[in-house]
Amino acid sequence: MNNFLKTSTFLTILFLTTYSFSVSAQQWSRTWYPGQLVGISGDTLKGDIRYDIENDAVQIKLPDERVHTYSGKKVLAFEFQEHPRRSKRRFYALPYEQRNSFFTSRLFEVLYEGKLTLLCRPYMEHIVTNPTREDEASGKKKNDPYYEYYFLGDDGIVHLYRPRLGRLLSFMSAKHREVRNYMKQHHLRYDQMRDLVRITAYYNALPASSKEQSLQPE
Repeated sequence: MNNFLKTSTFLTILFLTTYSFSVSAQQWSRTWYPGQLVGISGDTLKGDIRYDIENDAVQIKLPDERVHTYSGKKVLAFEFQEHPRRSKRRFYALPYEQRNSFFTSRLFEVLYEGKLTLLCRPYMEHIVTNPTREDEASGKKKNDPYYEYYFLGDDGIVHLYRPRLGRLLSFMSAKHREVRNYMKQHHLRYDQMRDLVRITAYYNALPASSKEQSLQPE
C-alpha cells in the first residue's frame, strides 16, 4: 500500500515538473472489482472499481453505493483485483503529448515498473470480424481489446512504442546487445505483451551504464 502511494506521489511530481489481460468490452465496462483510487487531492477511496476503455475513465462505487466517475484529469492512480490469485492491476494518470507540445492526462496501465517502465493502453477500435491467419495464430478472439505500448523513463515523458525490434532496442540502447541476445536465447518477440514484460524486466536488472541516455521521440 505504501509503495502504491509513494509511486503515485513520485509520478505526480513528474506531472507537475514537466498476466491475462484479454477481456471483452462488455466485461471492461460493466464488471466491478475491489480496489482503491487516489484522487488529485491525494485522498484515497476504497470500493469497487471499473475501468471504461472507450471513455478513458474510471468509476468507483463506495460502500454507501455512491458512484463517482473520474477522468485522467481528476485521478492520480488506481488499482483493482480481478481475481484473488492474480496480482493487482495498477493504472496511473500521466501527461501525454498529443501534438505540438500539447499535453493531456491519460490513463495508463503499468505492466512493469522500474528505471524503464512499460505501460499500455487498451483500445477497441479494430474489432476482428473476419480473423486473419495472424489473428487465429495468436488466439485473438472477437471483441478482445488491442493494446498500444509505451515506455516511461527518467525524463518523465511517456513515449509511444510502435512494435519494431529497432524501436525497442532504441529504448534500451546502452544494453542493446545484451537485450538482443536475451531475446534470441529465449525466443521472445517484440510485439507480445508477456514477452515485452520479460524483456523490460531483464533490461532493468542489468547493471547501470554511464552510456545510458534519455528516451528519444520516434
